[in-house]
Amino acid sequence: MSEVFLPLPTHCLLRPAHKSDRWMLQRFTLKLVQSEALGFDLRIVAYHLVKTGFLGLFATLQRWLLIHTRSLPLQSVLMLLLFCTLLWAIAQAFTVILYLVLIPTEPLLNWSLYQVVECEGAPVGCAALACYGNFCVLYHLYVSPPWRQQLLASRLVQQMIHQTEQPTYLVCKPQMCQFYTRLGFVDIPWKQLSQPLKAHFKDFERDRKLGGVPWEIMSCSQTSA
Repeated sequence: MSEVFLPLPTHCLLRPAHKSDRWMLQRFTLKLVQSEALGFDLRIVAYHLVKTGFLGLFATLQRWLLIHTRSLPLQSVLMLLLFCTLLWAIAQAFTVILYLVLIPTEPLLNWSLYQVVECEGAPVGCAALACYGNFCVLYHLYVSPPWRQQLLASRLVQQMIHQTEQPTYLVCKPQMCQFYTRLGFVDIPWKQLSQPLKAHFKDFERDRKLGGVPWEIMSCSQTSA
């Protein structure tokens, strides 16, 4: 990857996040969610809630059949099926709870994954990079509105992808593709993703199928940037 970084304004600096930045990071990421991803989060939560509801109805039907069945072999099958359905429903409910908990707490727990851009002595933006074996994911790129159009977001992205030799992936709305393309990212069709990447980005593909945002998955590597 090129060593040439875009310049920061003279009154700005880029640094790793400190533990004391946690609440600021939470504030930035919640603003990002509210402006860019609130609809996505609501659709995914609704999807899991509806799925949990159907599983609950299915379990109720199985219980009714179990009560009114006299055949011992059939009762055994229904009991096993009911047990599996209840486990599935519990897993879906747990997914919803975990999702709702992680939205506000992720930057509090994973603050060390973030880089912060600071201008005039105050944090004005952030981005995070999480690595999973043979790939990394860039997420939560945010710059406060008064500080936009000053290359701060571009410089944050450059810093994040320079931290690793693994391919870096991200998901974005279509209108952001041009911005990331200028920084060396290329669009990756869903069918070309590996299974671990499909598992990581599955909610975005699900949202697209539900009629939500046509999310784009992009990738950049040290050799291609």
